[in-house]
Amino acid sequence: SMTKSRENWMEIGKERRVTFTELKPGKYLLKVRGTNSDGIWSDRVAEMEIAIERPWWQKIWAFLIYLSILGGGLYSIRRYELSRVRLKNQMKLSTIETNKLKELDHLKSQFFANISHEFRTPLTLIKGPLEQLIEKNTDLQNKKTFRLMHTNTSKMLELINQLLDLSRIESGNYAVKAHNGDIIGLIKGLFMSFASMANQNKIILSIEVAPELTHAKFRKSFYYDPSILEKIINNLISNAIKFTPENGRIILKLNQIRDSNNRDFLEIKIEDTGIGIQADILPYIFDRFYQVDKSTKSEYEGSGVGLAYVHELVKVHQGEIHVESQPGTGTVFNLRFPLGESHLTPDQIIQDKQTQKTDSTPEVPAHSDGILIYRSDDGNEIKEKPWVLIVEDHSDVRQYILESIQDEYRVMQASNALKGFEMAEEFIPDLIVSDIMMPEMDGFEFCEEIKTSEKTNHIPIILLTAMADVSDKIIGLKSGADDYLTKPFNAEELKIRIKNLIDNRLALRQKFSTNGIITPGEISVTSRNTSFMEMLLSLAEKNMANIDFSVEDLGREAGMSQSQLHRKLKASVNMSANQFIRSVRMQRAMELLQNGVGNIAEIAYMVGYDDPGYFSKSFHKFFDKLPSEVGSRQ
Repeated sequence: SMTKSRENWMEIGKERRVTFTELKPGKYLLKVRGTNSDGIWSDRVAEMEIAIERPWWQKIWAFLIYLSILGGGLYSIRRYELSRVRLKNQMKLSTIETNKLKELDHLKSQFFANISHEFRTPLTLIKGPLEQLIEKNTDLQNKKTFRLMHTNTSKMLELINQLLDLSRIESGNYAVKAHNGDIIGLIKGLFMSFASMANQNKIILSIEVAPELTHAKFRKSFYYDPSILEKIINNLISNAIKFTPENGRIILKLNQIRDSNNRDFLEIKIEDTGIGIQADILPYIFDRFYQVDKSTKSEYEGSGVGLAYVHELVKVHQGEIHVESQPGTGTVFNLRFPLGESHLTPDQIIQDKQTQKTDSTPEVPAHSDGILIYRSDDGNEIKEKPWVLIVEDHSDVRQYILESIQDEYRVMQASNALKGFEMAEEFIPDLIVSDIMMPEMDGFEFCEEIKTSEKTNHIPIILLTAMADVSDKIIGLKSGADDYLTKPFNAEELKIRIKNLIDNRLALRQKFSTNGIITPGEISVTSRNTSFMEMLLSLAEKNMANIDFSVEDLGREAGMSQSQLHRKLKASVNMSANQFIRSVRMQRAMELLQNGVGNIAEIAYMVGYDDPGYFSKSFHKFFDKLPSEVGSRQ
């Protein structure tokens, strides 16, 4: 090395080559001396400068690159760490914002629920007096004003109820109770319950049902919640009628379809020839409070809640809803609901109605006239449930009513008022639901016939009509109707009205099931039924001393069979015919004993007992005291 003065000579002998390895980069001086043949070293020294350069990876620019890479790496790591911290903070902020939004949404839903409850009470209190004013007021102009107020009050109540349901859905408290059954009959009945309304608007309704949907296999495979499906269909049909002008058409199409994943669906299409929806509006029609039509035409105004309500109900029922529309041509709402039960949780499925112990397949086809007998698993007829007679000329609507109430009631049905009257007199049901618009005999005439017949005048009647005109309601009430419902009606409302009327009659009957004195004037709110009971009391008293006077004799003189008399008395005073005769005799015996008319044996003969001992036993059982314990008033 030229930087060192130390010399290190190496003798290489006869070799003409020398090799140096592992020399560090730098400048070197190679010196060479040789010898002659005698071995004497020459004084001359050959020199050669050798420079060994550094490899490229040890050069300064390489180190600069290394430093740059290291610096870049450290910078990247730092940026990554900062990014992670920033992302973590953003996620925290996002979570906080999400929780705040959820809380705000919950508060909003709670607000809607609370304010809806607050609105519903005063609106109900407004609606009731309005109905009274409409019925009692004779001024036509006032009636018109009151009807307008009543119509809009009803609309507000409906809107509030929908908002309450939306709040329940958002809070996760909307329960689905699904079962399999005749969904096609239910949907057809719902659809055709709008027939009268559509006729008033000169709109034609039609139904197309795929053949495979009529088979038992489909009925067993499709699970549905009737109340949810009813609300969905009712909203979409009323919407279609609202936005379809005169001479239009609404078609309901029912099909079974299969998607690419081999899943089967019930497809419900509701097509109308209405005003349609513009393309730029379509994406927003299911948004709450968004109104489809922005025109100033009042007939097309809406709250913007109906379709949002439908959309949420469809999601709750695990279905899908899509809409296609062309302005000026019409709109198609397409609903799809999955078949089977895999999409439902166990608590969302209730036992198949057709296999419950309290129900079974009716002995009479659902669309025919007749009485539907329900039997338990052991084959015995079920007798606990009240009887309801449905009188309706449209078979689909009749099926809808039957489907809606058959869980709680035994059902008999008639396709016209004449058959309905015959069935009412023969079977004496606990309640009658009758349409008004029927051929041959309308609902008003039918109601009048029922309320003037001694056999049936105690039976409560609910009249159904598509007319919202209060004058029709007044005519119905004058005919003796106990309640009134406008089509299309809500199944839950119908069930509540039926239950209230039957419960009221039951409470009245319970009053007379004790051993109190039967007062005809208290037996029924109808004077016609009071006169009938007065007649029965008169017949029983007239034949009181006749030991052989029987239920058959009482029925014959009253113009009834034994079974008809039995059902009539059960419905009026909760007594059998035998109990009724015994009650009359016991009450008269008590009066005779209190007045001291005779001794126990004489009084026993006066009230139709030939055995004084048996009379005393019967008297004690009836009044919980012996005849001898009754003191004379004299």
